[in-house]
Amino acid sequence: MRRVFFLFSFLLALLPAPALFGYIRLNTGGTSPVPMVRVDNAGIQFYLNTLVSAGATSSLNSSGVVITKASDPAQAIHLAMATWNAIGTPSGPANIHFLPLESTSETVDSTSTDDENIIGIGSSAGDLSAVGEALAVTLNYYATQAETSGDRQYPTGGIFYSRIIVNPEYTFTTIGESGDIDLQSVITHELGHSLGADHTGLIGATMFQTAYANNALVWRNPSDDDLAFVESVYPSASAPVGFGTVSGTVTLAGAPVPYALLTLGSSSGVTIGALTGADGTYSIQVPPATYRIYAEPLTGVVQAGNLYFTSAQAALVKGFLPTLYDGMVAVPAQATVTANIAVNAGTTPFGIPYMAVTDVGAQAPEFFPGAPAFVPSGQSVDLQLAGTGFDTSLTASDFAILGSGITVEAVRMDPNGETVSGNPVLRVTLNVPAQQDLSLASIFITKGSGAFSLSGALVIGPPTPTTTSASIVNAASYAASVSPGGLYALFDVPNDPNLGPSALINNAGYDPYGFLSPELAGVEVTFDGVPAPIVGTYGGAQINLQAPFEIVGKTSTQMVVSYLGSVSAPITVPVVPSQPAFYTYTAGTTDVIFAQLAANYSLNTASNPAPRGSTIIAYGTGFGAVNYPVSSPIATGEGAPDPTAFAANGFTCTVGGVNAPVGFAGWTPTAVGLAQWNVTIPSSLTTMGAVPLVCSNANGSTQAGLSIFID
Repeated sequence: MRRVFFLFSFLLALLPAPALFGYIRLNTGGTSPVPMVRVDNAGIQFYLNTLVSAGATSSLNSSGVVITKASDPAQAIHLAMATWNAIGTPSGPANIHFLPLESTSETVDSTSTDDENIIGIGSSAGDLSAVGEALAVTLNYYATQAETSGDRQYPTGGIFYSRIIVNPEYTFTTIGESGDIDLQSVITHELGHSLGADHTGLIGATMFQTAYANNALVWRNPSDDDLAFVESVYPSASAPVGFGTVSGTVTLAGAPVPYALLTLGSSSGVTIGALTGADGTYSIQVPPATYRIYAEPLTGVVQAGNLYFTSAQAALVKGFLPTLYDGMVAVPAQATVTANIAVNAGTTPFGIPYMAVTDVGAQAPEFFPGAPAFVPSGQSVDLQLAGTGFDTSLTASDFAILGSGITVEAVRMDPNGETVSGNPVLRVTLNVPAQQDLSLASIFITKGSGAFSLSGALVIGPPTPTTTSASIVNAASYAASVSPGGLYALFDVPNDPNLGPSALINNAGYDPYGFLSPELAGVEVTFDGVPAPIVGTYGGAQINLQAPFEIVGKTSTQMVVSYLGSVSAPITVPVVPSQPAFYTYTAGTTDVIFAQLAANYSLNTASNPAPRGSTIIAYGTGFGAVNYPVSSPIATGEGAPDPTAFAANGFTCTVGGVNAPVGFAGWTPTAVGLAQWNVTIPSSLTTMGAVPLVCSNANGSTQAGLSIFID
């Protein structure tokens, strides 16, 4: 027996789960709700409707455009899936895996194909009724009682399949186009729902109910709360997760408090959220640490409507003051500790504020109400708040920041008298220690007998990346500027760890669609908003990447580097049509071109010279977006196809100063950004040993002074 429920992404969710290891999980509802869970968790196959493509349109959109023409929706969805697939537990990878997308002509409301997970753009009246004003909606079809379907056993709440409907009334992008919505972030959120996660009470988490334009990159990176849900519900198949458990009851004047939100924050920055059941109890698995815990009412930023309560459940929601547990709670692995919280009665004197984070003293470009604020670490920043109660009566001692070592330095009203929606702006200067990962921090304010909380509202990221136009060079020649499709090395200035993880990480290869990923270990680089495929990264020392073909025809491009949501200032980088350069290796004191003998593909060395009259293949990059006969245009990040005809494509070469026939010059088949020149050694050449090779076109020449070995 099956039933469908509607999950209104970024707006509404479903009923809260009972006290079964916390988090806020989707469940079957009714008087005895059972949490939902995937049975196909080790191999979840989603299908992408063929209409979800670059330039997708709809008459329901005021601009007509649902997905911008420059976007790559399939890749964005693949990256969202890869984010969940990459979640690891203390004992190994989490037991979930989204398989590579397959395409389908079936629509998201189609009933002709059963049990398929489909992502599509809403088109029917049923789709639009389900999605409402949400950016997207996930429909999970689940078992209302234990049953067998096909070769799988489904418990009550077992998810058969999911349908993700993208709202056609919005315009989505995958390259950060201004004013449009980041598709990868939205799908990352929706896939969390397909795993059985509900909305969270933590404002900065991926599964938070509302999307804002000020932190699109952050939504792409699940928080500790999102990760802990997966680690708890889908632990490593090889061993149990080494979590501890916190249990307790929330009471008001001795009576249980149904549906109270709980936030647990450790000094290391781990922030986890939970919800009490109808009886006021909770039980949640958390990573071992020492936590501060507080309870807050479901009447603030997150309300009963955001969790799609029934009217009977909503009637049980009580108002009270956010209340801290008295003391710290140390949670060992594989142990259970109790933390009962007696909350204080009363009504908070604060309204939900407009928020922004800026450099100290800087003016905020825009404010968002009750929205997450991204905070680059390793500096002092101004948290700017505007709303009821945020006034001169507040001092630094009234603020507690539950996060990794964050302290309040000063509290003052904006010296320029800035206001937002008629409310003066309060500046709270925070000192944020440097960190190289993402974490959430919560704001807890006391004012006399009143209190207020913003749970997980601060998203703490790595320090702001710093680089210059001189930092990006041709990976073969180290020449400045970039050319379409070429391979480049980006060096940080100064040489610090702000551009990525400290260890050397190479891209594992092409994704299931034949492309090199533009995201590696949280590192992304864009050129005029177009993501650059990442070959590898080595902390702040170096990022190896391909310059997108989309910069063709330009004289300059705006390069932006980001690491886990911390974004550099745009840097203007010169663009040239092509920038031919050979890769080299050092043999004694001679710079030698990396080349192979075409006869057997052996490396050209002093002991393996190329005979006169034979052909060598010299490798490099910087060929540019030159058109030559291939089966289809080469896309950014795609391994080059085999040419349909061999030609010099505008290149001439000399060996030892003698003109040498060029059989082929172009991008190396199956490789990204790698170019090759097939050059025949002139039989008339009299020079032997290390002999210079130079190849040129109308835009430039390869490096002077580089040699191949001739016999």
